[in-house]
Amino acid sequence: MELIKVDFNSDSIEVIEENQSIVVKDICEHIGLNAKGQIKKLQSDESYESKLIKVQTKGGLQEVFTIPLSKLNGWLFSINPNKVKPEVKQKLIEYKKECFNVLNNYFNNGIAVNHRASQTDIQKILSELEKQKQEIQNLRKQLKVQEEVNPFRGYYTRDWVFRVRENEYAYTRKDWMLLLNECERTLANERQNRSYTRQLSYKGGAI
Repeated sequence: MELIKVDFNSDSIEVIEENQSIVVKDICEHIGLNAKGQIKKLQSDESYESKLIKVQTKGGLQEVFTIPLSKLNGWLFSINPNKVKPEVKQKLIEYKKECFNVLNNYFNNGIAVNHRASQTDIQKILSELEKQKQEIQNLRKQLKVQEEVNPFRGYYTRDWVFRVRENEYAYTRKDWMLLLNECERTLANERQNRSYTRQLSYKGGAI
C-alpha cells in the first residue's frame, strides 16, 4: 500500500487510498496533538478499528498507525478543545468542521474540495478551465485544416461495416499499404513455388 497526500487548508494529510484510512500520527502533528497519547487512547477502544499497516515510502516499507476515515470524526470530537493548548484549539476546531468532508470527497469523488475557497480562487479555477477549453478548440481547428489539405478529401469515403466505396479509383494510404502487402505475399509465394519446382527438377534429373 502507498501513502497519498491530500491537501486540506495549508496541510497535506497522509491517507491510504486502498482502504480509505488516515494516518493518526500525521493528523496529530498537523493539529499539534500528542501523537503517543492519542494512539494509546485509540488502541484502548476497539470501536475505532485502529491497526498498523505497512506502507511503501521513499525509505522503504514502514508501519503506520491508522484508523478508517469513517472513525475520524468520532476520534476528533472525543477531544475536548478546552483541554488542549490555546494554539492548538483553533486548528482542532477547523479539523472537526471540515477535515472529514474534504477526505470523504477525495475518496468518493476523486477530488478534495475546500468549501472556504474565496471568490478569487474560484475565478482562477474558472479562468484556467476556460483557457483549457480554448486550447482544445484551437487543436480542433488545426486538425480540421489538416483534413482539408488531404488530396483524397471529397473523393473517397468508406463504410467500414459494408466496405462500400464511393469511388473505386481513389485509394487512401491504408489501401496502398494493403495492396503492397498483398503483392509481397504473392511474390513470396511465387518464389517459394519456383524454388520447390527447381528442387523437384533436380531430384528428377538425379534419378
